[in-house]
Amino acid sequence: MARDGGGGFGIGCLIAMIVTAALCGCGGLLFALLLTGRPEVNLPSDKGPDPSHADPTILEAEVDLDKTLNLVVAEEQAALIGEAVSILNRRLELAGIPGLAEQTSPTRIRVRIPDDPDSLRRAGELLTAGGRLRFCAVVTEKEMPRDEIDATIEQIHARKADGTYDETAATHDVAIWWNDDQKTVLFENPGVEGFYIDTASHVRDDRTPSGYRIGFEFGDEGTQRFFDFTTVNEGRLEAIVLDGVVQTQVTISEPIPGGAAVISRGAEGFTQDEASRIAAILGSGRLPVDLTLEED
Repeated sequence: MARDGGGGFGIGCLIAMIVTAALCGCGGLLFALLLTGRPEVNLPSDKGPDPSHADPTILEAEVDLDKTLNLVVAEEQAALIGEAVSILNRRLELAGIPGLAEQTSPTRIRVRIPDDPDSLRRAGELLTAGGRLRFCAVVTEKEMPRDEIDATIEQIHARKADGTYDETAATHDVAIWWNDDQKTVLFENPGVEGFYIDTASHVRDDRTPSGYRIGFEFGDEGTQRFFDFTTVNEGRLEAIVLDGVVQTQVTISEPIPGGAAVISRGAEGFTQDEASRIAAILGSGRLPVDLTLEED
């Protein structure tokens, strides 16, 4: 991996490392790691005030929240519903969707948003996403014969289907490809969990015609864990997996000690909606409950 040998960048002296993109799917995949200073995206300095206690009259004065979505939590997860409400409000805020989530019973959440097609579509995709992000080492034919990879994938699918798969004990897991649900990626457990991310945002990707990319920052513990992970897996392929879907794959060219990163996908990049949704999910954290959206 080449380092920029030019002069200083001024105050802060930002050093950027570019991890070689793996060519797969629809095009090259780029994962740019910004090792010192802050990334070129405008990430919030903190998570801001908790919007779960916002006054709905203030929101309604700005925009009519005349559409109601009802979310249901399983009774065994009811103790965590307050945390889920806070996360949902944070997601709406980060995605720029006017709205308010409120607990209406021990197992029910009401979300009020504007009654327009765009808000409804974006909110529906955002509110029920689990939000689990993982950085995982991919198993390729360099690590395992092809027939053994295929057999391991089949075994994991079978165990998940009958409820016997135990992630804490399993050495491997699987995820589908972002634009091809017939393509399955096998990766090793454990990876680095996304809940170590402190902040996230999205920005135009100037390497694409009209695409977007996602920037995020690890906290101190996540920075160390990611450095350890990239040290152990130097030279291997890494999958970035969100809720069981591989968003991109990259080659780990060398250990990465920095805490800020930017993810870009393919020659076209992420769409604005995709980047906004993923950044909002990463910036708000993983939901502690499973939410079901009630049909009208």
